Amino acid sequence: MKVLVSCYACSPYKGSEPGVGWNMAVALAQYNEVWVVTREKNRSSIEKYIAQHPISNLHFCYHDSNIGVKTIKRVSDFLYYQLWNISLRAKAKVIVEQNKIDIIHHVTFNQYRSIAFGYFINRPFIVGPIGGAELIDEAFDKELTFVTRCRETWRRKLWDAVLLRWLLKRTKMPKMVLFSAKENLIRLQQYISPFAEARVLPAIGVSTWDFPDNMPTDSATSVFTMLYAGRIVDWKGLHLFMHSVSIVKDQLPSLKVILVGINSAKEVGQVTEWCKKYNIENQVELIPWMPREQLLRKLTEINLFVYPAFRDSGSMAVLEACAMGCPALCFDAGGQDAFPDACVIKVPIVHKDYERTLANFSEKILWASQSKSGLQQYGNRARQYVMDNMTWQRKGVIINEIYRNLTSKIRNTEM
Repeated sequence: MKVLVSCYACSPYKGSEPGVGWNMAVALAQYNEVWVVTREKNRSSIEKYIAQHPISNLHFCYHDSNIGVKTIKRVSDFLYYQLWNISLRAKAKVIVEQNKIDIIHHVTFNQYRSIAFGYFINRPFIVGPIGGAELIDEAFDKELTFVTRCRETWRRKLWDAVLLRWLLKRTKMPKMVLFSAKENLIRLQQYISPFAEARVLPAIGVSTWDFPDNMPTDSATSVFTMLYAGRIVDWKGLHLFMHSVSIVKDQLPSLKVILVGINSAKEVGQVTEWCKKYNIENQVELIPWMPREQLLRKLTEINLFVYPAFRDSGSMAVLEACAMGCPALCFDAGGQDAFPDACVIKVPIVHKDYERTLANFSEKILWASQSKSGLQQYGNRARQYVMDNMTWQRKGVIINEIYRNLTSKIRNTEM
């Protein structure tokens, strides 16, 4: 099939959304002839990679809005992205006609409140995986800044979901909306019916060559060691994690917490203040930065990876821990809900009750420290699940099947 893929963010040398755009495009080119439209700024990195690693069936088209519109980007990346899609509509139609495109797929940015040119072109259309409807429970409001609380209040209203419904009505062609987490599907289902089908498919993935076939089975030391990797952002829950450690530390004399990525003077000062407040200075080690390869190896040497975010759209850190066979602990929240309960240790959130939710987190840490065999089972199941379901190669298979099903609806109608 001939597929036009929209990847505003797309780079072979980056993670996050640019990495998602790139890996998705490469995965889809295994089975289809793929044209990718992306920003002009991505040209140099893409052409450099393609020159060294040619990929058959993969073509790139570059586009940027005019200079006058680009000045808007200094004020709002999101607004510029919307205008980028609008200005691309005419060029996309030409690409579709000249190359006899069978289906259009919008990949990045992956949020439901975005315009995409594929909504306005008369071809079968897939959007996603998309997210953005995950919520932070009110139990965590005391941990949030004023700005984050205001943003969450807006997200809870879903006012902008009306745009999604309006966009899905633009053509009568078959459509599929892929949601990155279960919570997105639950909250947005009413806005897409009956104009499109919907299912859950996490946006993130891993490449099998990044992870060795033979994993260490028991390299953790006798000291119960937990690791957190990331910056200090209020909704990522690091303060709550530190609080939980203080609650259980007296029951765990051999306890160590490694924090990777806390590198600015402001962040170091904040963590130091928390450690003093909770009397856990001797249990916490700060590592300002660690190369990805070294961090992945570190995941095989610890007991538990902790990701205390109150919500997330993808939880790439959890995915990589699972791929390394490292048991992971996180809240049962949007984003993390894409992982099966048998693969990740999930902490239940008690709605609007911070103290009980904090107690639940502490209890899960205590259980993990006292159940070595149970932890190992989580790690083994997590790795197997990732290798079976979360590789980019597997995503290519799944999405290719969706393409076939959508286009078959047109053929059945025409018969």
